Amino acid sequence: MKRVAYWALVVIMFAGVIITPSTGCRGEEKVEKEARIVMVFAPHLCCDEEFIRLKAHFEQHNIEVIAASTTANVGVGERLGLKVLPNITISQIEVESCDAIVVNSGTGCKEFLWNDTSLREVIRDAFARNKVIAAGCIAPVVLARAGILQGREATVLVRPGTIEELEKGGAIYRDEAVVVSGNIITGRDLEALDELAEAILEKVAPIIKAHHLRYLDE
Repeated sequence: MKRVAYWALVVIMFAGVIITPSTGCRGEEKVEKEARIVMVFAPHLCCDEEFIRLKAHFEQHNIEVIAASTTANVGVGERLGLKVLPNITISQIEVESCDAIVVNSGTGCKEFLWNDTSLREVIRDAFARNKVIAAGCIAPVVLARAGILQGREATVLVRPGTIEELEKGGAIYRDEAVVVSGNIITGRDLEALDELAEAILEKVAPIIKAHHLRYLDE
């Protein structure tokens, strides 16, 4: 009940507000941050609650958040009615300069992200570079279709076809809140968001530690 009341207050406070993440990966002045996470969301009906909650977790740890979508247009959320302005499009993501890729869920994820070929290329590139890759709710299907869940345990929100999609991609489905398999992290639902954020931060922690060591050496 407290959680419902809290997010009802968020809706009242931020309805119609455009949420603008940190800075882009291209053509902008370098920002001194501990790490850089790209959050990919659908241009319509993205899960705005998931987006702002994960974003808050990351920014509390001085992590730069980059928002990417299929277009440069403002995305509209499905739960809170928030609007998210992307920094870049998916095709502009520079995987080598980012530390983690997080795929946002929402109804629009199935329509706009499940079959996005540019996003699949980004995910495969990130996987090859051993980057942290995370997705929650129905977004793990994106990872399955990108072919990076072969032989790995993963979870997903149970909706028509979601478990089948994971298994078709070679994943071993687990009915758990959060599943960590190497650098790949999947979350089941919104109730698991805090745990998902903690798992991502734990994987990014060595990058933050390395950043501190470089700072001390300078």
